[in-house]
Amino acid sequence: MRVFLSATLVFMFCINVLAMEIGSQFTEATLENQFAEPITVSGETKWLVFVSEKDISKVVTEVLQEEKPNLEVAKVIYASDISGMPSFITKMVALPKMRKYDFKVALDKEGDVTKAWPRQPGKATLFALDNLKITEIKYLGTKAEVKDFIKTLAVQVK
Repeated sequence: MRVFLSATLVFMFCINVLAMEIGSQFTEATLENQFAEPITVSGETKWLVFVSEKDISKVVTEVLQEEKPNLEVAKVIYASDISGMPSFITKMVALPKMRKYDFKVALDKEGDVTKAWPRQPGKATLFALDNLKITEIKYLGTKAEVKDFIKTLAVQVK
C-alpha cells in the first residue's frame, strides 16, 4: 500500500511539473513580499523571475540593486522560495535585509505555492507570461544573463 501511495504521489508531482511548459496556463498565485503585502501573479504579469537557491538569489538581487529597473512598470514579479531557510534566520536576518531593497520580493515561506514551478540547480527560472499563458521559460545562471534580461526590460518599457 505504501509503495502504491508513494508512486501515486510521485506521478501527481510529475504531472504538475510537466504541466508548466510553453503554451500551458500558469495558475494565479499570491505570495507576501518582505513587507507582508500580497503580490499576485495574475493576468497582468508579463514576467516572473523565480529563484529557489541562495547563490542565484544573490546574483539576481545584486543585478536588481545595480540596474534599478522599475519591476512594477515592467510588470515583473521577482519570487523566491525561502522555505528551506530557518524561520529564525528569516525573521531576524533575511527580512530586515530585504526591506532595504528598492524592489519587492514575493516570498514563498512554506514552499507550497512554488513547489511545482520548474527549476534547475544554480539558476533562476524566467517565465514570460501573456494573460497567464506561458510563452517562454528560460533559465538564467550567470550575472550576465540576468543583466541581459534586465536590459531587455528597459527597452520594452520605453
